Amino acid sequence: MKILVYKVIIFVIFIASTLLMIGCSPNIKFIQKPSIQHEFGANDAIDINITSVDDVKIKELKKQKLLQHVYKRLHEKQISAINMGDRHTYKLDINITRYAATENFSWEMVLWAITLFQPFYIDAHVVVTTLPDKETYAEFDIEKYNLCAASIFMLSCFDSVKRSFAAGIADAVFVKKCKYSSCKRLEKK
Repeated sequence: MKILVYKVIIFVIFIASTLLMIGCSPNIKFIQKPSIQHEFGANDAIDINITSVDDVKIKELKKQKLLQHVYKRLHEKQISAINMGDRHTYKLDINITRYAATENFSWEMVLWAITLFQPFYIDAHVVVTTLPDKETYAEFDIEKYNLCAASIFMLSCFDSVKRSFAAGIADAVFVKKCKYSSCKRLEKK
């Protein structure tokens, strides 16, 4: 009976810590904050390109899913944008510098299950330029790290991390509506 109580306590701590970590926001470090002159607006168009550095192996399907998350988050922000001025075109280049996850069940996942958590990282360097003049609108690094519980809920955790990563990019581009602390510090300057 005592062993069962310990197992339940460990399980509750395990689930609570996983849910807590899923909600953590990405870390955004601005190299160049978004330009006030070219405030991103509701009428603007954006072209998104996702690449990765040579030593980061990420399947094309995973890039496409991440691209969909970024498009969705940007579109959500764009719908609520106040700026309805002239239409501008932007290019968003996302260069993934670290992507580490075991999303397919494998021996590596079994080893992580022994330690109860699976680390998941997405780091990228993002450059937003105006088209056709290619003036830099914003440039920043974004990092998202999470420990996903090694359980049946792991795949939804990975998806949650990707959504949070995409939301961080959208918030950095729409800096006036940014909810993350790194963006709020920028707004105060």
